[in-house]
Amino acid sequence: MSAFLTPDTWDAWLTPEKLTGDRKAETLAMLEHTSSDVASTIREHIVDRKVSNSRTVDPTDPSLLESLSPEIPGSAPARECRVSGFLVAHP
Repeated sequence: MSAFLTPDTWDAWLTPEKLTGDRKAETLAMLEHTSSDVASTIREHIVDRKVSNSRTVDPTDPSLLESLSPEIPGSAPARECRVSGFLVAHP
């Protein structure tokens, strides 16, 4: 499962200590809350298969972000994050 974090939670998530007791419960609650908040703003659309080919694709090619299918109605405005043939976007 993916963990979606907001910048204000990065330090708590990346703290290199074992989670036990209350700290574990607090961290899991934080993760559930921020993941739900961020996940509700994400939208996706299918992009060209060339996105998945890092050997031959030009990473500056703006057509990599073009949708091959219609946008999902009511989805949030996009910020780019290419993931295995999909554009996953977060405002």
